[in-house]
Amino acid sequence: MLRLYDSRLSGNAWKVRILLTQLGIPFERVTLDLAKGETADPAFRAKSRFARVPVLEFEDGRTIVESAAIMLFLAEGSALLPDDRYLRAEVTSWLTFEQADLLRALALPRFYHMRGIADQMASRIADCFPSIGAWLQRVKAQPGWVPLVEEV
Repeated sequence: MLRLYDSRLSGNAWKVRILLTQLGIPFERVTLDLAKGETADPAFRAKSRFARVPVLEFEDGRTIVESAAIMLFLAEGSALLPDDRYLRAEVTSWLTFEQADLLRALALPRFYHMRGIADQMASRIADCFPSIGAWLQRVKAQPGWVPLVEEV
């Protein structure tokens, strides 16, 4: 069985969990506490050369790191990853855009709110949030939407 090392608050691990679930792939979830520095543990560092989640581990001990690489691997052979080379490049370009450009505008404000410093960082949040709220509502309206953290 596959083993996914993740964190409850990692957006990148969240994407991988959703994909594993949607594809019906069974996996064991190992949740790390980032605040306690569990990714710095030597045993975990042996699995993740970048010392961060997510990490997908195979039964033979091999691992794939970084959410985009994991998602491309998992989507291979499914309707989510086209056979056409051009369309595959389009998928890769969107994954790259999300990590390089979109991620910061979403992750930083979330991080500030989770750490209780949103008021102090209000001007930085404002810089990140033009049109993000409307985009988030469109994403949440998609079939199969799963929240990163369960709302209480």
